[in-house]
Amino acid sequence: MSKAKGTLPYWEIPSRPKLVWETTSPIENRLEMRPESGQGPNGEKLPADQQAMAELLINFFHGDWQALEEHFDLTLTGTPEDWQATLTPNNAQLAEAIEHLEIDGSSWLEHLTLNSTDGDRLNLTLTPRSQCAE
Repeated sequence: MSKAKGTLPYWEIPSRPKLVWETTSPIENRLEMRPESGQGPNGEKLPADQQAMAELLINFFHGDWQALEEHFDLTLTGTPEDWQATLTPNNAQLAEAIEHLEIDGSSWLEHLTLNSTDGDRLNLTLTPRSQCAE
């Protein structure tokens, strides 16, 4: 398993939210995701798992669980200070790429694990920028 480090800034321009996934090590890479259009930075179609990840994070940042339930079956447990959620795709297109997502946190989203149908797994640990060492 390789570990990467980077940033995940989110911009909300009226009606055009954008999520930027920037990896700074071990390699540098930048991916801009605009989930409302399903397109990447150069107009290419985002793979279903990347589009779902962008939509998931943007909806989560908005606290919009109802929007998440349009694409996923949700199982929530815990308390507001220590919560967990499992999201299982409820449509065929997402289910082709994503087995399920597991997220947890406290006052913010702290961990996200995406389990792909091909056996790959992406683990993210999110830390507010104010708590990161520069």
